Amino acid sequence: MFQFGNWGLLFGDAIGRVSGSARLIKAIKRQQGFSRTDITFSGLGEMAKRYMKFPLMSTWSSGLNQLGLQLPAFMLAVFYGPSAVGWYALAQRVIGIPFQVIGSSVGEVYLAEAAKISREKGERLHTLFWKTVKHMTVLAFPIALCLFLAAPWAFRLVFGQDWGPSGDFLRILSVMFFFQFITSPVAGTLQITERQDLHLIREVIRVVLLAGALLLANWTGRSAFTAIVYISIGGSIGYLVHGFISWYATRTF
Repeated sequence: MFQFGNWGLLFGDAIGRVSGSARLIKAIKRQQGFSRTDITFSGLGEMAKRYMKFPLMSTWSSGLNQLGLQLPAFMLAVFYGPSAVGWYALAQRVIGIPFQVIGSSVGEVYLAEAAKISREKGERLHTLFWKTVKHMTVLAFPIALCLFLAAPWAFRLVFGQDWGPSGDFLRILSVMFFFQFITSPVAGTLQITERQDLHLIREVIRVVLLAGALLLANWTGRSAFTAIVYISIGGSIGYLVHGFISWYATRTF
C-alpha cells in the first residue's frame, strides 16, 4: 500500500469499506436468519423506491447544514472584520466542541433506541423523544446559566483582556447553544421516520434565519455585538423549529 501513493490510499479505503460491509452482512444473517435467496430484484427495486429520498434530499440537507455552521463566521468576516470573527470562533470552539461530543453521544443512543421501536409505529417513539428532550434540558440549563454568568470574566482571566469580547459573545450565544444542546440529539428522528422532506425544510429555515439575522444587523448599521444578539435569536428560533419539526415527525409517523 505504501508504495502506490494516492492510488494505494484509495484502494485501501475501498478494501476497508468492502470488508466492513461483509462483516455487517454476516452479522445481519446471524441475527435475522436470511439467505441469498431472500434477496430479489423486485425487492431491491422496492427498497430503492422507498429510500430514494435519502440520497436525493439528504445530500442537499447535509450541504445546507454545513452552510449554516459556517455562514455566521463568513458573514461576520465580511461585515465586521477579522477581530469579530476571531472572537466568535473562540466562543464557538470553547463551548461547541464539548456540547457536540455530549450531544453526539446521546444522539447515537437515541438513534439506536428509536430505530428499534420505530417498527411499532405507536406512542413509544413520541415518548422516547420527550424523554430525551427533558433529560437534555435538565443537563443543559445549568451549563448555559454558568456560561451566561461567568463567560466574560472567565475568558478575560484565561485568555487575557484582548480576548475578553469573546466571553461577551459567548454570554450572548449561550441561549442559542442551550437550544442546540437540547434538540441536536433528536435530529435523527427525521431519518427514522423517513421524513427527508422535513429535514430539508428544517435546514432551509435555519440558514435563512441566520443569514437574515446578519443581513439585518448590517443593513441597520448595528455593531458586532448586536449582530451576535441577532445570531443568537435567529439560531434559537431555528433550533426551536428544529425541535418542533422532529416532534411533528413522531406524531405523524
